[in-house]
Amino acid sequence: MVAEDRIARIESDVGELKGDVKALNARVSESIIANAREFGGLKTEVEKGFGTLRTEIEKNRADTEKGFGSLKTSIESAKLWMLVTGVGSVILVTFVTFLGRALKLF
Repeated sequence: MVAEDRIARIESDVGELKGDVKALNARVSESIIANAREFGGLKTEVEKGFGTLRTEIEKNRADTEKGFGSLKTSIESAKLWMLVTGVGSVILVTFVTFLGRALKLF
């Protein structure tokens, strides 16, 4: 009888172990599902963050291009001013020199 009691107890323990394994499998499955949901949420947040970052980069790029456009216009304006001023100065010096020589002749 002692052997039969031991076998019954072992069978009972094995039954408890099977129940524990099933409970652990259920908990692991729930954990996997919860982790998948969290990962999906994290993925959504990361994609949203990258979308916002892309938008900001495009905005900054547009602002930079606008700024460089203004700078280019300013540089071209300054070049034109320097050209006109330089040519005007050369013409003035030439005229004064010619006028001075012409006045010496008389």
